[in-house]
Amino acid sequence: MMVLCACPVDDMGVSSQGSETGECTPGTSGCPCDDDRCGDGLVCASSICTPTDDTDTDVVTSTIAPTSDSSTSEDTSSTTDGEDTTVGCDCPAEMPICDESTGRCSGCNSHAQCPKSACDLWDSVCFDVDATLWVKPGDSCDDAGTATETEPLCSLGRAFDILSVTPGVPRAIRAWPHSRIHETKVPLVVPEKTRVALVHASLVDSAKPVVIGGPTTILQLENGADLIVDRVSLQDAKYAGIDCRAGRLWADRTTVSKTAGHGVLADRCTVILRRSLLVGNTLSGMLLNEGEGSVENSFISFNGTNPAAFGGIHLMRGARLTLSYSTMVDNHAGSNLESSVSCDKTDGDKENVSVSDSAILGGGTQSVCPGATVVTSAWSTVAPGDGNVALALDDLALVLSADPLSWGVFRGRLGFALDGLAKREVGDPAVDFFGQTRVVVGEHDMAGAALPK
Repeated sequence: MMVLCACPVDDMGVSSQGSETGECTPGTSGCPCDDDRCGDGLVCASSICTPTDDTDTDVVTSTIAPTSDSSTSEDTSSTTDGEDTTVGCDCPAEMPICDESTGRCSGCNSHAQCPKSACDLWDSVCFDVDATLWVKPGDSCDDAGTATETEPLCSLGRAFDILSVTPGVPRAIRAWPHSRIHETKVPLVVPEKTRVALVHASLVDSAKPVVIGGPTTILQLENGADLIVDRVSLQDAKYAGIDCRAGRLWADRTTVSKTAGHGVLADRCTVILRRSLLVGNTLSGMLLNEGEGSVENSFISFNGTNPAAFGGIHLMRGARLTLSYSTMVDNHAGSNLESSVSCDKTDGDKENVSVSDSAILGGGTQSVCPGATVVTSAWSTVAPGDGNVALALDDLALVLSADPLSWGVFRGRLGFALDGLAKREVGDPAVDFFGQTRVVVGEHDMAGAALPK
């Protein structure tokens, strides 16, 4: 691999060593040593090849830009007469973002930036392209094949079988939707201490999601596993849509619906939900046992449909929840628990709940567990607190309009209680559930997950 350096240039754009601008060949005068070796008449001093007599007037001091662990290369030029002549960068696949003003490469923050794999959102690097598994049901697939983009697997089950025989290997799984639904007969398991991304194969955001229906549990994370999912819909599980065990789950644009148990069951896990939907799950939208959850730009609707239900989100054994720019509607909980966000009443109120810029409409007079911090939000309570608004479930039609295409999704209504209730701050999401742009920092915005259409 060629290492690039910023070498002084003359008026013709040629370095004093006669090479092209920006090139610095390892092992030559004024350039980095090649494995601590230099050419004839040169010695390696301070990692730079230097003439042995130290009197060579052609020697230049080479400035090597820092490189990442993924061997980022930078392509820069020097300044002539004060004029910036930076020419951009040659970024590797794992560090795809180029700042052309500085010539530096940086990590990814979306899967579109890693079109042949996926973005590891935890570390902001692309998964290895050669380790990516492609799944595309149809005439050209082969479950005994190479799992490449040109020779894809037929089933998600086969892709997860490969994970089981190569535990610990980070992999992206890029999947195309099935003509009907991806049916699984056993849980799709992420092995212990293995990092996996399950994302849509298409780069078109409007493409139909990858729909998976399953057995007792659809996606299962073993101890220490990390799972990233994007544009995936899980439905009709007999127990949980996602079961996380002492691992980490990052779900974007993900729907979990109509499970016979919990949408997300998280035991000592870190869970991030963004622009996602938990709807119509029998016991709860999400149960957090220890660990922590972050919910942003998401809907938690119509969960809890039997007397033993836990409602929208239930916290146990000191779990922590941060909920922002989200909407919770008509969740139900039994055993005198709060309907939307409930907390374990047997452990001395160890749970920690923080709610901001959200709309929470639940049954009864208390939709969020006592002791929660609620700011710039509308919620069902007799004492909303300064800067908040008290709303009952009966007020639903006044402040929200149901989206005709998505069960459990609601848009804010202009001119009513949610309009202007949120206060935009640094770090708040730039878009809403649908990807619509929110107002700038410092302005007031619609509380809840979705802006008016």
